[in-house]
Amino acid sequence: MRFPALAALLAVAVPCLAQPPRMPNPETQREAVKKLEFLAGTWSGDAKVQFGQSGPIELTQTEEVQYKLGGLILLIEGTGRAKSDGKVAFHALATISFDDIAQI
Repeated sequence: MRFPALAALLAVAVPCLAQPPRMPNPETQREAVKKLEFLAGTWSGDAKVQFGQSGPIELTQTEEVQYKLGGLILLIEGTGRAKSDGKVAFHALATISFDDIAQI
């Protein structure tokens, strides 16, 4: 009879001892990501990429860098087009955000 009562008491008491989760601060996140505003815009240039053991491919690389979600996220979309025929050789997508709780 003691064990079920003790288990029930612990099930209720232990969560009460935990600290409430810290809520993220969107303004802190926005300010941190804003430090990268020099990247925003459209970037384009020549590039060479080596895929496997074949020779290098010459590309025109374009990067579209935009703020999303009210400045909380920086979205980077890259497209590499072969200079020989203009066909897309690859796409890339990246996001940058800031975790104000972990400070990274």
